[in-house]
Amino acid sequence: MKKYKRLSNFELLRILSMFMILIHHFAYHGTFNGQQFDMHRASVQVVYNYLLIIGKAGVVAFVLIGAYFLSDKKFNFNRPVNLMIQTIFYSFVIYYVVITWFPNYIEPIKNVDMWLPFPLPSNYWFVISYIVMLFLMPILNMILNNFTQQKLLLIISFLFLIWNVFAIVGNIFPGKIDNINFTNYTESNYFCELYLIAGYIRRYNPNWSNSLFITGISFIISAILPILLIISLNNKNMYNVLTQNMAVLNNPFSLFMGVTLFVMFKNINIGRISIINYIANSMFGVYLIHDNSFVRIILWKHLINSQQYIQNWQSYLLMGLYYSFLVFIICILIDCLKRIIFNKALNYVSNKLSYRFNKVDCNK
Repeated sequence: MKKYKRLSNFELLRILSMFMILIHHFAYHGTFNGQQFDMHRASVQVVYNYLLIIGKAGVVAFVLIGAYFLSDKKFNFNRPVNLMIQTIFYSFVIYYVVITWFPNYIEPIKNVDMWLPFPLPSNYWFVISYIVMLFLMPILNMILNNFTQQKLLLIISFLFLIWNVFAIVGNIFPGKIDNINFTNYTESNYFCELYLIAGYIRRYNPNWSNSLFITGISFIISAILPILLIISLNNKNMYNVLTQNMAVLNNPFSLFMGVTLFVMFKNINIGRISIINYIANSMFGVYLIHDNSFVRIILWKHLINSQQYIQNWQSYLLMGLYYSFLVFIICILIDCLKRIIFNKALNYVSNKLSYRFNKVDCNK
């Protein structure tokens, strides 16, 4: 059977999306506290908040890539099981490496906390949300296959209003009784919305999404609008509104940026480039390594001190790019090494478990 070679434009976007997520973590988890307004650091706070927005846009684009190709496939346990195996491997290996080599930075986890509520030393919200989306894939594909284009567009528009508009407006105006998460928003719900958006683009291929010029201009607009918003709200009276709503995953600006970035790359034809595809295959590993609960503390609180670079916005941005790129390359190298040494065994376990689960559908 001939192995399918992935299109490198999507794989390049996968790489870019993960770097956007990583530099977002430089800001979000760093020692510089950008949550409180400081008139002497106003320009730095503009960069800080913009990095938060592009990081969430990176998550949107990353999910859209997977959903775009999954939306016309049948459900298979291989995907969620493989994600679980990779996550379990990195979570335990990193934990024991950290408590062995960096014992002064963390305290060992008690046995009960190690195994409950999940048998993982480190929790990953992204992995849980993505796996939930994968398990809901048959239902989501049923919606995509049985609803007309107009109905599907109405559903997506409704979900956008509920989870991208009303949820944010509810944070800005919290005075109503029982206003806490009245939209029932969760990251897992939101990934399902992104799945439907990707499936809509995949199935109906709207005209606007096929023009590199239109999608390129749309992306530029989506990248500029948040800057203008941040600058306009970067004052003592409005800063809390800015920080409380731009750092959240479902802010509409990150959705707009992530979708336009995705459709723009969809129109960039660079064929199939082996090195890009090989590196892109490590992006999930890059996430599992650098955003591990223990690595995150050591990396952004001890090894890299963003507080040192807040003299001006240029210094903060350049050092953010420098350190994020350095961490990015190191994580890629670690994951490539893991793939060479351990992937054969991990894939064996994953395939065996997937085969068992997939047999449930088979008649005896």
